[in-house]
Amino acid sequence: MAFLKCYILVFIFLCTCKDVYSSTVNGDSKDMVNRLLERIDRLESKLEASDAANKAMISEMKAKHDREVTDLKFKMNEMETSFKQKAIALENEIKYLKNGPVEPHHDKTEQLSNRNEDTNRLFKKSNRIRQQENVIRTYSDFPEQGVAFYATHTDHNIHNLGARQILLFQQTHTNIGNAYNNNTGSFVAPVDGTYVLHATIMGIDTDGVTNQHFLAHFDVNGVPYSKFYVTYHDQSSQMLVINLKAGQTVTVKNDISGVGFVGEHYSTFSGFLLYQNFPSGNIIGK
Repeated sequence: MAFLKCYILVFIFLCTCKDVYSSTVNGDSKDMVNRLLERIDRLESKLEASDAANKAMISEMKAKHDREVTDLKFKMNEMETSFKQKAIALENEIKYLKNGPVEPHHDKTEQLSNRNEDTNRLFKKSNRIRQQENVIRTYSDFPEQGVAFYATHTDHNIHNLGARQILLFQQTHTNIGNAYNNNTGSFVAPVDGTYVLHATIMGIDTDGVTNQHFLAHFDVNGVPYSKFYVTYHDQSSQMLVINLKAGQTVTVKNDISGVGFVGEHYSTFSGFLLYQNFPSGNIIGK
């Protein structure tokens, strides 16, 4: 921030040197210097206010993050304590049933049957608790990852694309999880799961192209999916719902050489993770 202030002050000083010199000839140098100093003071005030606002925002975000982490740890501790209490209660009931008083001989068969039913219920409860404990361990070892992105092509229209060339959407507005690369136009799945991907392309008038149309497709590790057909100054959209393994790459590729498409936010590429696939198949609520 100090370097930025110095740079701006030098820039303003150089830009106004000509005016200062001219004013000196006319006898107005003192007024010009005073105006320059006032401008510098106002600029310094604005920079200091901006710096203070940024520091306050960062502090607020950190405090919010710390509160969320604390709340999550508290809930996890409550669940762990509850599970342990239930497990202890079940163990005590089992011990009581095994070491209970001797029943009269004529009721022995009926009591044995009741005891087996109670034991079965206890074992079922114990299994459910173990399943819930496995869920907690699974979420701890494999936390669900957020993945979402939205990118557009904004600078200019694209002409003379090559066949099977990747369409580049270079301006990224959203990129949660950093799975989309705006330098290569590629989306790489960070985890196993079901993804929703969407692209919209606007065609452009390209001389020499038959029927003035544009063909493209979604490409998943070299395999074509969901093709686009776009006419001159028209838009085509496709949505892809697909299961991807971690590391698989999805791009939008052109099919015909010599064609192009419209930029300026008319052509976009976006997607998000719908469901993540966890190693354990017994996760409650998934």
